[in-house]
Amino acid sequence: MTQTLLVLILYQIAEGILLLYTGLGLVAADSKVGKRVIAGVLYGVSIPVVRALVGLGPHTGVLILLQLLLARFVVGVPFHKAFLATTVATTLLFFGEFTLLVPIMNALHVTIKETLGSTWLSILGGWVAAIPLLIVATLVWRRKLRLIE
Repeated sequence: MTQTLLVLILYQIAEGILLLYTGLGLVAADSKVGKRVIAGVLYGVSIPVVRALVGLGPHTGVLILLQLLLARFVVGVPFHKAFLATTVATTLLFFGEFTLLVPIMNALHVTIKETLGSTWLSILGGWVAAIPLLIVATLVWRRKLRLIE
């Protein structure tokens, strides 16, 4: 329980906020930052619940759908922007997982099971995977980067 709570507080809630903030910012969704943060917190809190209910693997699809629904109904953006925002933000996170996290784990001979079984490896792995998302979030925030207007 303590492990799950630490990962939730130190990474998963931030991941949710980053996903919603960055994706919706990139598609110029007309929404208040506060609504994006609320949706992001709800997403982050749901991660361990979804993993517990459906397991690793299928949880990804459920979380993508949840992100889409939160963008649409909590933030209140049109469906097409919610879909595009979810697609772009999730792609950035996957890009970080496959180009940064997986090579590092392979070099260190660490499995996903070992990573998820360790509080600090789980938190560190999450932040490593989120590097591209963090970079783009910073560009959205500081430079008002947009993919579409």
